[in-house]
Amino acid sequence: MSEPKDFIGSFLAIGSIGFWAWAEMKQQCLVDEVRKNLRCPLVRDDSLDGKPVFVSGILNRDGILLDSEFNKKKECLRLQRKVEKYDEDWKEEEDKDFIIKNSDLIAKGPYNLTQFQVSEQIVNSLQTKWTLPVEMIPRSFSEAMKKKGYAIYHDSKHYFISKFTRKSGNYKPVNGDLRVSHIYTPNNMSVSVLGMQQDGFIIPYKDKVFFVKEGLQDKEDLIEMIPKEPKNFLYTARICGILGTAIGLFYQIKAFKKSSKQKT
Repeated sequence: MSEPKDFIGSFLAIGSIGFWAWAEMKQQCLVDEVRKNLRCPLVRDDSLDGKPVFVSGILNRDGILLDSEFNKKKECLRLQRKVEKYDEDWKEEEDKDFIIKNSDLIAKGPYNLTQFQVSEQIVNSLQTKWTLPVEMIPRSFSEAMKKKGYAIYHDSKHYFISKFTRKSGNYKPVNGDLRVSHIYTPNNMSVSVLGMQQDGFIIPYKDKVFFVKEGLQDKEDLIEMIPKEPKNFLYTARICGILGTAIGLFYQIKAFKKSSKQKT
């Protein structure tokens, strides 16, 4: 006769599958809700506040971003100083106390997408990054480095900071050298966003739906991303569903083998 504990595996597997299926169904209902209520406004209409919207157009901001230490200026969406250290190869520098640091110079906006303003969250989602060409090294920076015993070199894309002076003028990296470049996200990019309209901004819809893709995309492409990129709840449900089912089947097989031995 089977003991109650022999059915624990079945209950766990069935419960896990049921919870997983319920979470997936709930996510699909969200997809259907967004598709049914989605608006594609061409002009700002405050009556659409709280509704899902799809906006596709040119993302830009006014003004120049500046890294004052290197006097690097660019009218762009994002400007970042990237510092790497040479140790048999160039690796991104993580030492906060080193002579020169990484600096993520992200503007505080406003960012404009057609008739809307959007937050840094959209800008931070963009993957396009270009490297600024190197110009003359600012004298103030060069002199400050020389006083500390560093030599400065550069090519078309990078500044190099080294403890070693090359008499020939030909630079070759040695361990401990630093390489500095400036990465930027260009202004006036084509961007498509799926989210919620609120007070002239685009924000996440129900804290779950917020997708950004570069280029002028079809709204259906972004809607189809909703179940493919789960948020915390659905992600947890999928993990619990898989693990719970696997554990449940394991105990069920174990109980089956035990039962088979008792019969023999």
